[in-house]
Amino acid sequence: MNEHCRLALRLRTTSRRILLGLAFATSSLAHAQAKPPVPPLYGPAGVSAQAVKQGQLGSCYFHSSIAAIANRNPGILRGALQDGGDGTYTVRFVDGSSETVQLDDALFARNNKFDLSDGLWVTILLRAMAQSTMRDSLIASISATALPDSAKATATALVRGNDALLLAYDRAVRSTVYQDGTIDRDVVKTALNHQVQALNIPVWFSKPLIDFLDAQGFFETLAKRVQLNGELFGAYRAVGQGGLVISVLGKFDAPSRDVELHGSSEARTYLRKMQQDGLPMVATTGQSLDPAILQRLQTREGGPDWWVATHSYTILAYDPDADQVTLRNPWGDHPGPAGVFTISMSDFVAAYPNIDFPK
Repeated sequence: MNEHCRLALRLRTTSRRILLGLAFATSSLAHAQAKPPVPPLYGPAGVSAQAVKQGQLGSCYFHSSIAAIANRNPGILRGALQDGGDGTYTVRFVDGSSETVQLDDALFARNNKFDLSDGLWVTILLRAMAQSTMRDSLIASISATALPDSAKATATALVRGNDALLLAYDRAVRSTVYQDGTIDRDVVKTALNHQVQALNIPVWFSKPLIDFLDAQGFFETLAKRVQLNGELFGAYRAVGQGGLVISVLGKFDAPSRDVELHGSSEARTYLRKMQQDGLPMVATTGQSLDPAILQRLQTREGGPDWWVATHSYTILAYDPDADQVTLRNPWGDHPGPAGVFTISMSDFVAAYPNIDFPK
């Protein structure tokens, strides 16, 4: 029997013990973390665009999208989040999947300024998105290995149905990711072994599986997916990731599209649809702006810093009579005092070449 077959057989014959062991570890973790005092889930602003404030990560795509949904349909977000009352929060996505966020993980993100929103709810949504992305990344990495189908199926089922192994990888990556979103194999592996022990995952199961998957090219696939979503795990890069707006809108609201604008007439059509149908909408700047246009815009309200390259903004409203667009910077204070400003349609089309909204 070759190594592949032995691993597949071992995974199949021990899967029930593994499932019970991981469930126990996750349950124990939840009880252990129920002790710290819980910060307010919602602040005075409740679930609203104004409550959303980006932290020190380049996560404008996430925060502008959440603010857009909160602006149009706050009930979607409030309904997606349930407080378990035991130090856990369940976040349900529109595709029917869900993630359980531990208070400790939310506090880690909050204390490290991943999110500065009013209340803890945005931080929890951010962590849920990160865990879902990590789960999908682990499954994709398993699929990319040379393992036999039976072993892939069992390993995938473990990752899909349990939280302990997911949390081990998530916390290991989060504690070691570099500023540019890259991760080092040896550094992550050391951190992973530590997290496995902290979560009481049986070493007899975790070590052979982790080592074997690593040898099958698992890490390379995982590293690529982490880099694409580095901000979710604490990479302090500040590059624009506007293309990821559709993934956030699609996760919390509905499947979405990214549109490149080709003039004011097209922009008006989409903005009217946003107003009529109550759609969340996000606008993203390009890498540069014509110097003459930029100089003119810098003299308007908000001062010279209201336009930021490769940055996503929430579209709050469109006034067809005045032909003006009101936007909000997810930084929440730039331009001050609340990051909200109104510009003409011509300026909007010049400064924001892309918009994203549900199909």
